[in-house]
Amino acid sequence: MPVDPGAVAAAAGSMPRDALHVTLNDATGLKPLADVIAVPIARAAYSIGDVCIALGGFLVPFVLLIRR
Repeated sequence: MPVDPGAVAAAAGSMPRDALHVTLNDATGLKPLADVIAVPIARAAYSIGDVCIALGGFLVPFVLLIRR
């Protein structure tokens, strides 16, 4: 997963040091899916996909409970 160092710095976090994350650069493919959303509370950067997964994880159970 590409990670934008500027977003991580804006969130006062540190770059992940594992094999799953790489630094976002000009050669990165699918840049819109990279971790570019700074979240200072979590001291991390997240992608739009992470946001969609979190919303879905909240909305699906909520909708299922409302229907009953």
